Amino acid sequence: AQATAASEAIGHVIIAIAANGGLGNIQEGANQLHAAARSYRRALELAGELSPPVASEAQLGLARILYEWNDLAAAEQHAQCSRQLAAQMQNTDRAVIGEVFYARLQLAQGDPAAAAARLAKAEQAAQAQHFVLCLPEIAAAQVYTLLRQGQLAAAAQLAEARELPLSLARVRLAQGDGAAAMALLEPLRRQAESAGWADERLRIQVLQALALHVQGDAGAAGQLLAGALAQAEPEGFTRLFVDEGPAIAPLLAAAVAQGIMPDYAGKLLALVAEVGQKSRAQ
Repeated sequence: AQATAASEAIGHVIIAIAANGGLGNIQEGANQLHAAARSYRRALELAGELSPPVASEAQLGLARILYEWNDLAAAEQHAQCSRQLAAQMQNTDRAVIGEVFYARLQLAQGDPAAAAARLAKAEQAAQAQHFVLCLPEIAAAQVYTLLRQGQLAAAAQLAEARELPLSLARVRLAQGDGAAAMALLEPLRRQAESAGWADERLRIQVLQALALHVQGDAGAAGQLLAGALAQAEPEGFTRLFVDEGPAIAPLLAAAVAQGIMPDYAGKLLALVAEVGQKSRAQ
């Protein structure tokens, strides 16, 4: 924030764009989606029509938030702008990270085959350019894609080979093994709490609610989901829940029935059903 104020005061546009983008990243990680969107939009406002490549990060950050708010068309527009800007930069992994987001978008649009192909190309690019820090994120997206395709064995093999505990927990949930999923998730929850990773903590909380539901502990599952809904509603989180698919529908339905944030839970439940119908139609 200090860098943003100082760079704008002296008219150093490039630093101001980068600082606003960095601030947006921090706010996004703290689950402050509205504040993050303002920071990213400020960066793009400073960039203007002749947007420099440094604005790629703000474009992609805004795309992520719009995706979370389920504005997929706007998310795709900003992701496309980010790709065009990232292509102008050398020796950076921004283009690869953008492709991973695009794959996620294709999954939400009901095209897992296209997402899988895009991720395979992203992995090849990351390997060729030695962007090793991108590989876990690519692999996690590949596991999620395999689960969407019903390829549980392949998903489990990849998650284990790449040592991705959160992805492996998703696999165990898909296999109906709530206890194994919870055993993987609990250490991750403690780590996220200790490190102050609010975004990871919220994501894990939703998965833990699903794990408890699979184990038949409806009360504890409902409690965890209620806590997640209370944190998520003010910032408009949507895909966090919807991307869990039909598995989360019973939990949302129970929340509505028990009067736990019924408007918000009901809206999410309706969207889960709508996405499911589109997937079956395809």
